[in-house]
Amino acid sequence: MTRIGYIKLNVSSTSQDSMEILESLGCKKIIIEQVEDEVTRPQWKRMLTQLKKSDELVVLGLSNAIRGLRELAAFFELCRIKKIRLISLKDKLDSNDELFPASTSKFMDVFASLMGDIAVERGASARIRAQNRGNALGRPVGSRDKQREKLCIELYMGGSNVEDILKETGFRSKSSVFRILRNNGMEPDRRPGKKKKAD
Repeated sequence: MTRIGYIKLNVSSTSQDSMEILESLGCKKIIIEQVEDEVTRPQWKRMLTQLKKSDELVVLGLSNAIRGLRELAAFFELCRIKKIRLISLKDKLDSNDELFPASTSKFMDVFASLMGDIAVERGASARIRAQNRGNALGRPVGSRDKQREKLCIELYMGGSNVEDILKETGFRSKSSVFRILRNNGMEPDRRPGKKKKAD
């Protein structure tokens, strides 16, 4: 049984800081994935093939190691078959419930936030790769985007429901509207056809 640590470098972690954390947890071997390998992840793939029965794998967070729910399901199945103990520090998960007692009950919370966390990880890695190639760091928010956000807020304040706001602003998903409203201190609560009551 070997305790192995895995780090995929990103903007929020340096290899030295992450290595110290994993070493303090008793990791005998630490695998480091470079930012430019975020898409292909050769170190991660190699490590998965080399895991032995009853090994222990420590990751900084599932979003640092996994790229999507399909991959997560396959990874969990591998851990189940090989009886791999999985420890995710950010998610406070330990499949043996030792480091984080009763952590398996938190799996639903982890699943709920995983896709957003993965998107943030991918975006950060993409910006670093673009910067390394000498490209600009992403698309600036243009005046058209600001106008659409302003219209979204005005329509909501005027009593429009989310369905109507989608039609008027051209946003494609309710989550975009919800994000804009929440970022501006509003909690959306209107169903289709429900107008805000006049005071």
